[in-house]
Amino acid sequence: MTECAEVITPPSPTRNDGKWLKPDGVYIESSELSSRTLSTVSLPALASGEDALPEQPLTRHLLFATFVASIGSFQYGWNIGTVSIPADTIHLCTPTPTSSSLPDCLPMSSNIWAFFIGSFALGGLCGGLLAGPLTARFGRLIPFHVTNAIFLAAGVFMAAAANPGMIIFGRFLSGLGTGAASSVVPMYVGEISPPRWRGVLGTVFSFSICIGLNAAQLISIPLNYYPGWRILFAGTAVWAIVMSALLPWCYETPKYLVSKGKITEARASLAKLRETDDVILELHNLLKAHEEERATASASMSILEIARSRTLRKPLLLASMLHIAQQLSGISPIFAFSAQLFSGFMAPSTARWVSVALTFVNTIGTALAALLMDRSGRRLLLLTAIAGMAACEVLIIPLSLHHASIPSSIFLIITVFFYALGLGPVPWLLIPEIFPTTAISAASSCSTSLNWMFVFVMSYAFPQMQGTMGVWSFLVFAGFMVAAGIGAWFMLPETRGRNVESVVEGFRKGKWRSA
Repeated sequence: MTECAEVITPPSPTRNDGKWLKPDGVYIESSELSSRTLSTVSLPALASGEDALPEQPLTRHLLFATFVASIGSFQYGWNIGTVSIPADTIHLCTPTPTSSSLPDCLPMSSNIWAFFIGSFALGGLCGGLLAGPLTARFGRLIPFHVTNAIFLAAGVFMAAAANPGMIIFGRFLSGLGTGAASSVVPMYVGEISPPRWRGVLGTVFSFSICIGLNAAQLISIPLNYYPGWRILFAGTAVWAIVMSALLPWCYETPKYLVSKGKITEARASLAKLRETDDVILELHNLLKAHEEERATASASMSILEIARSRTLRKPLLLASMLHIAQQLSGISPIFAFSAQLFSGFMAPSTARWVSVALTFVNTIGTALAALLMDRSGRRLLLLTAIAGMAACEVLIIPLSLHHASIPSSIFLIITVFFYALGLGPVPWLLIPEIFPTTAISAASSCSTSLNWMFVFVMSYAFPQMQGTMGVWSFLVFAGFMVAAGIGAWFMLPETRGRNVESVVEGFRKGKWRSA
């Protein structure tokens, strides 16, 4: 018998008074779980050589749950991509009478349009703050239903907007839902994934953003008219309905269930996700990890508690830096204003298709990152991506000043490729890999909120930067990338193939790169 401490002899197997639970050999007194330690748990003896997890393939249930969760991040890309190509059709116009009660366009000044773009980020900021308390109290599945309700309302407001105020409020709601989903999706996927596949599946978040962006921009071209742009915005509500319809066939994460003392449910969830009953060792590891976390924290930690912790403030600083760097790279305005940027180099009709090509390169880079993430590691990919982005953003400046439009466009596209290779997926992937379960909700909420704050800053400031600095604005982005690269070099540990406990222990010992 493998014991964590003392073993409480289980009662008669025929006892059925609800006091004892017996999920295939795991005995635990449910009434005392919240106050007792793992000494109340005994696991079957492990045969020689069974001290490592068995082979854990990508099962149908795991892939399905990952796919359904990815619809939440698909919404991120979709709501970014719906505003670039039809921008002029929506706001640079004079309304004409239509057969419906809705105007064919909504005239807005450049500042109001920039605020419309940025309101998505303001909503994302609020959504990031909302996600932490939701996931800590209700798990991972219920917050998905909440975000889908928000997306449904957002789609209705934007598609039926009769004035700029309505469409701005709808975009704020779409950001609210996206901000919450940005925390919940990587958390959910990371917690249901076996260690072997966590890196690959962790890139699903970024990859599905790319797919949503591609889909939105492709569909935007034929819908770049009235009422086509309204149909485009209604898609936000459609995807929410689809995701809600599929969620009943998904499972709560075993890690969360263990943290709430629901051992029977955790084992059942593991068995479904792994499609095998041989989950005792993995359950044992979850119980052991949870007990180690409970030794220092009895409940979900707040962001202030994390910041006061000498150990956890280090990964908090790292995660915050990477999420801020992601936006200071200039990636959000590049996507949001891509059609307008390329229109400065070529005909508007051509610029639309080059803008679509930009999003496809983003998808290719993200797919390549998924293949390399567990081979090359997070650290190498991130540092390569940051260096590549900085170099390309510097090269864009002299090429643009000499009116070399095609090379400038190529290096802008390469910049996006490098972003997709590392700076896009790695910050989202790292959160569940460098924080214990009790700190994930607050840390994810904090990092996501910072990310959205800087999305708004960059989205609103970029038109003004372009107006006053022109192409030299890319030098600012490159400077931020150099600073981020230096910070990541000294602070970022390699997490590939490691459990959270070993990474946190490295931070506790005062290590950074070798944590």
